Amino acid sequence: MINSALARQKSLKYSLLITIFMLIFQGCSSKKIESETTESNSGSKVETQEKDLWGGLDGVKFGTKLSEASHAFVFLHGLGGNADNMKNICNNIQTSPKTAFVFLNGPFQARNPGGRAWMLKRGDFEKSRSKVLTVLKSVRAAYPKLEIILGGYSQGAILSSNLISEAPGLVSAVILISPSGNVRYEPREDVIDKPLVFLTHGRDDRVLPFQGSETLHQKLTEKGYEVDWFPYEGGHAPVLEIFPRLNKFLARVQSAEEGDSTNSENSEKSFEANR
Repeated sequence: MINSALARQKSLKYSLLITIFMLIFQGCSSKKIESETTESNSGSKVETQEKDLWGGLDGVKFGTKLSEASHAFVFLHGLGGNADNMKNICNNIQTSPKTAFVFLNGPFQARNPGGRAWMLKRGDFEKSRSKVLTVLKSVRAAYPKLEIILGGYSQGAILSSNLISEAPGLVSAVILISPSGNVRYEPREDVIDKPLVFLTHGRDDRVLPFQGSETLHQKLTEKGYEVDWFPYEGGHAPVLEIFPRLNKFLARVQSAEEGDSTNSENSEKSFEANR
């Protein structure tokens, strides 16, 4: 009886968190993930099949088409959430006008109706991590010039934090909202193209303790990662106050990418001039 009551209480807690999150992130139109057409180096049309690009995952995408976008914002929901109730984060963030938003569903069914999960039992973590890594590699292969920003909340943030070093060069930035400090794949110092990291967590989190993100912040900075660390007064669900800071971070990411692009173009022009 006690275990049953605790299980119901935990389920209600997650349902409440999901409701709060939905109230914070209100309003974008979207469509289910589908195949897109891209161009090969020869200029011919090449069909990119959904199953190949998304690693067997489903979800929603909106904004600019991947084939026309300069940035892709790939976001992973938390336990019991899904792509639909997370997608409206786009109303609170400011990104390049040519941004494609991709919100993926976890491969496992959570206990609450419509809820999905990235991990429920032993072995699920590795399966989900492999699927998301496949997505990142597939998108990068299909669209080499696309800048990818990977983000996650709660369980999605845990997964994202375990991909920081395992996907060097695949992502330009990683956004972690209320993750855990228990990182199975530790951030590596030897990664050349280290992504910028935005890390935020509520000081009064009773689901995933705040101290975990403090530990993660320390690990990342010790390994040479540039981390924008933003603690906030609140619990597990993020508050609206994080978004002005997040938008500054995204502006810096975009500025750095444009600078790299300009430097690359200038180098090419200089090379051509000296030939």
